Order: sequence, then C-alpha cells, then structure tokens
Amino acid sequence: FFGYSLRTPRWRYTEWDEGREGSELYDHDADPGELKNLAADPAHAATVAELSEKVRAAAKGTFPAEGVTPPVNKEGPLWAPNLTDP
Repeated sequence: FFGYSLRTPRWRYTEWDEGREGSELYDHDADPGELKNLAADPAHAATVAELSEKVRAAAKGTFPAEGVTPPVNKEGPLWAPNLTDP
C-alpha cells in the first residue's frame, strides 16, 4: 500500500492506502519530534478532514489519466514537486 504525506508550517498529515491502513497527524508546534499521533483525536477532526482532502487531491495528480504508468524519465527530476508550499 502507498502512503502520502502533506506538510504545512504547523502540521504533517499522512494517509496510508487512502486512510484504510491508518492515518497520522502531528502538530509540529507542540510536538516537533512527532511522538503523539493526533489523527484519531476528535478535537482535530476538522484538521484531519481538511488535510485529507488536500493530500488526496495532490495524490490524484501523481497518477496518469490514462491509467498507464509512463516510463521513467531518467534525464528529468527524480523528486516529486513540492506540494507543501502552494
């Protein structure tokens, strides 16, 4: 399964297999070491919903529209675009 993460100045949110295998939310202001996963905390449900929508929209852009994976461009960049600084 795949995991996708989104980082904002305050939060890092990760979904594993579109959330079916779990999710993680860390508050970098209060927990820079990412020791307390807040994803299941009802107090952060709105943040999880907002970041989940954003990470899923960003992840959709990583798949080819035709459903066929294109060949790797060994001459081009090897890293995905920075989605944390829109």
